[in-house]
Amino acid sequence: MLPARQSTAKTVTVGPVLDADGVAVTGGVVADFKISKNGGAPAALNGSATATHRHTGFYSLALTASDLDTVGTAEITIDDTVNSMPQKELAVIEEPVYDALYAASANAFTGAAGSSALTALASGAITEASFATTAGSFAPLGIIDQGTAQSATSTGLVLRAGASFADNVLRNCVVAVYGSTQGYWQAPRIITANALSGDSVTVDPAWEVTPSGTIDYKIYGAPADLTAPPEVQLADGVTHGGTTALLRLGSTSTTPAFHVTNSAGPAVRFHATAGSFAGLQCWSEELHGLQALGSLTSGSGYGISAGHTAGSGSIYAGQGITGDLSGAVGSVTGAVGSVTGNVGGNVTGSVGSVTGAVGSVTGNVGGNVAGSVASVTNAVTITGDAATAGTRFLTMIELDGSVYRYTVNSLEQGPGGGGSGSFPGTADEWTALKTILGVPASGTTPEDPTAGVLDTIRDDTNELQTDWADGGRLDLLLDAVLADTGTDGVVLSSSTLNAIADALLDRTAGVETNRTPRQALRLILAAAAGKSSSATGTRTFRDTNDSVDRIVATVDEGDRTAVTLNAG
Repeated sequence: MLPARQSTAKTVTVGPVLDADGVAVTGGVVADFKISKNGGAPAALNGSATATHRHTGFYSLALTASDLDTVGTAEITIDDTVNSMPQKELAVIEEPVYDALYAASANAFTGAAGSSALTALASGAITEASFATTAGSFAPLGIIDQGTAQSATSTGLVLRAGASFADNVLRNCVVAVYGSTQGYWQAPRIITANALSGDSVTVDPAWEVTPSGTIDYKIYGAPADLTAPPEVQLADGVTHGGTTALLRLGSTSTTPAFHVTNSAGPAVRFHATAGSFAGLQCWSEELHGLQALGSLTSGSGYGISAGHTAGSGSIYAGQGITGDLSGAVGSVTGAVGSVTGNVGGNVTGSVGSVTGAVGSVTGNVGGNVAGSVASVTNAVTITGDAATAGTRFLTMIELDGSVYRYTVNSLEQGPGGGGSGSFPGTADEWTALKTILGVPASGTTPEDPTAGVLDTIRDDTNELQTDWADGGRLDLLLDAVLADTGTDGVVLSSSTLNAIADALLDRTAGVETNRTPRQALRLILAAAAGKSSSATGTRTFRDTNDSVDRIVATVDEGDRTAVTLNAG
């Protein structure tokens, strides 16, 4: 956006001005242009404004002081139904501001009313001493308290006398210390506790070096930037049912006692050292909704338990686990004793591996197993009706080299095979079937039957394969058809062929509802190979003989808005 001084004449370049065919317009006049002042309706320029064509559709537009009398935006457009031009935008700036920025001796740091220039700060002018160090808080820097400590230990401080913070109100704030003996500020520590009596604070972790000498401190409300959050330890156990736990959560039958949502990483992580100890114990009738268990291992104790009875193994459920187990199970190492009852839902996704024995499944698997089972190592024994059917099928086939075939015994059981089987029909039906197949009356099947209905059909259809011969049965049939219809040897005349072609070319609505193929071809040929001419807002295409205007199109910026066609 071009800057312009308020109420001051200015000459700007506008353009290019182009006609509907994209050709530069060189004869534009000042009346063709309008100006919009700070979003107002476009209006004519002042009568003293002038427009001079410079080159290829670009004009020098001399704006008057009255054209630029309104602070804000000034937008110059062309008011023409045929020609077009990009909008020119100016930013009209008040005179003092414009002069401060663009005048020959401009000093943008001098006020609009000519006030004294600002004095630049020298390098190092702002130091630590520039900020308040008075004992107490300093809100601009987020300091809750600062001052000189009375003493320090490896894990704490005694604040300035009279700090007077109530017990534990500073917990989770951070404190930084400077010992004059050390000569540097130590990394901030988290305050884990503070006591009103004695103005003491306890920090975690311990100081790198116990501060000594004159000890200055600053306490901030923001937490320290630690690479890992500190551990939260619960030291006071609660007892339920004779068992001591670090944390007990109560609930009603419909409300979860503990609910954590986390989109990245584990929401809650439990760690227990080896021993008869449970990382998570549920003292309710049922343990619901265990999701995405990657791998569960433990020492001589158990990882998750539900109910009152202690046990061993990775997962122990005294009262049963109900609800859904969704997500991936990484691996199960060890034996799964048994599943008693019905699996009524779906198991979707893949089970990576099962290492160890699956003791037994008692009950029905009522749903679907969708997904892949990686491998089954060991034999699969099938019992029941399926096993009986499989055994019977195996007695019917045998391996001959690399090909399976029916055994002699199974073939003998077929109809008429000489065994105990019989044809499920009458004697006359069996005789008719052997006749069709060309089987001799002896009952032995020849390798290449030479008599029978199928053999006759084969001989009669040889002409459809490779044995076509002049005078054959099919050849004679086709000759008879030609003679009967009077089309044998008939040749179409050129006039007949031309009549057929003309009928196709002049078929009504052969291309579109009101266009024959001949008319469509005339219009296409004119547009592709005929002479064309352009006038303001019009484009014309002649036929290839240059005798008639085939297409006359009204155009607006290259687009056809109306078309007159002559395909006669």
